[in-house]
Amino acid sequence: MANGTIAFDTLSTSGQITGTAKSVDTDFVVNGSAKSWVNINGAADPIALREGFNAAGLTDHAESDYTHTITNLMSNATFMAHVTGDLGTVGDFAVACTNDVNRVRTTSTISMRIGNTAGASKDTTVAAISIHGDLA
Repeated sequence: MANGTIAFDTLSTSGQITGTAKSVDTDFVVNGSAKSWVNINGAADPIALREGFNAAGLTDHAESDYTHTITNLMSNATFMAHVTGDLGTVGDFAVACTNDVNRVRTTSTISMRIGNTAGASKDTTVAAISIHGDLA
């Protein structure tokens, strides 16, 4: 069986979608899609990957201090990352960040921390990160 290439500039539906957006330029699909993401259980010992895409591994440095390793490198270390967590307690919200002074963001890794509104690090059963930008 031969492998081939399909080339096109616009994706269109066959009318199954309601509303005005029935086609999309493929640049939006390529540039707007997450290049890597993970959903983890940070409270497991060791931390556990539930699902992921373009994810080579996870490192648990300390309570709520995780590093996500990307399989296919990003083109630079200025990619956008979105981190979220769920502490599972009423009145206490997860605060997530990627700007840890102890960990340097690279084209293959990004670290994240999850804490509560008081600033205390908290392991959580649901933590996730998605990465947007250009692959190398």
